[in-house]
Order: sequence, then structure tokens, then C-alpha cells
Amino acid sequence: MKLLLTTLTIATLAVTPFAYTADPAGNISEAIKVGSDYGITHFTSIEFEGSGRMEIEGWIDQDWHVELETRAGSPDLVHEEREKRLNGVWGMTADDVLLYTKAAAEAGIVDIEEVKINRRDRIEVEGDDARGRDLEVYFERGSQEPVKISRDD
Repeated sequence: MKLLLTTLTIATLAVTPFAYTADPAGNISEAIKVGSDYGITHFTSIEFEGSGRMEIEGWIDQDWHVELETRAGSPDLVHEEREKRLNGVWGMTADDVLLYTKAAAEAGIVDIEEVKINRRDRIEVEGDDARGRDLEVYFERGSQEPVKISRDD
């Protein structure tokens, strides 16, 4: 019985570090919360990097675009950069980010690495499919139907 308990404990500890990438919706929700708590109203990019790092970019008001870097599970910022821009706010609301990441999951992404939007309202969600292959899903704002799906075969 002790051997079984020890084996289960070791197996749980071995799998735990991978929990960060196993739940893309949780990762996105955490990034949105960090960004929203900071004051971001329009997200331009959310990227998940190695070692649980998240990079979040967006607008906090009409003139200021910010780039934040933090680690999963920590509210503390590792890096913060602000840039005054006079070209107006653009990007996705938190609800938009959730909507398009859900649509990307329906298209086959199981592990989201990046969500971004460009000035022409083209949204790209990058990640991996269930087999671990790269998958990119593109949308036009206003439709959750992919306009393009690119797989790394």
C-alpha cells in the first residue's frame, strides 16, 4: 500500500509541471485577468512562453499601449513597458479573446501559444493540435468561422 501511494505521489508530481499547458482556457483566463487587473481594455497579443511566462500587450487608455510579462500563478510583473501612441485604440476585448480562443479550440487547437490581432482585424490563434503539431487558425473579426487553418504536417 505504501508503495502504491508513493508511486501515485511521484506520478502526480511528475505530471504537475505540465498542467500549465494542458488547459488553454485557464491560461487565457489567467492572462486576461492579469491584463484587466492592470487596466488593459483592448488586448493586441497574449503569448505563452517557456517556463510559464506570459507576455500580454494591449491598451490601457486612448494613448498608452503596454507590454507586460509575468509568470503563471504570480501577480507580480517581471517586465513592464509603456509606449505613448497617438494612433488610437484597437484590439480585442476580453470577451473577444475568449470567443476566438474557443473557436480555435473547436478548430483543433488544444494548447494555445499565442493570440493576436492586427490593425486590419485579422485574428490569429497559434498553438498545437492533439498530436502536438503546430496549428494556426485565422479569423476575421465578426466571425468565428476560420478563414484559414494552417497545419504543420
